[in-house]
Amino acid sequence: MWTAIILACGIANGVVTNQCTAFTANDILPTHEACEQSIADGYTLIRSSGWEPMTYKCINWMDVAV
Repeated sequence: MWTAIILACGIANGVVTNQCTAFTANDILPTHEACEQSIADGYTLIRSSGWEPMTYKCINWMDVAV
């Protein structure tokens, strides 16, 4: 069980702002490879929506301590 998460910040007048948000996929993904593909797809979508992706991570929920 994997989740893709991207931290992105807004752009104003061509400059990255400190107005940032996290974007996640709407699905729990079955493999790390699927998560990486979701990151690639999300990166393109986020940039085309006027945000600047800053960093990303694939989280494996089987490795997260409860």
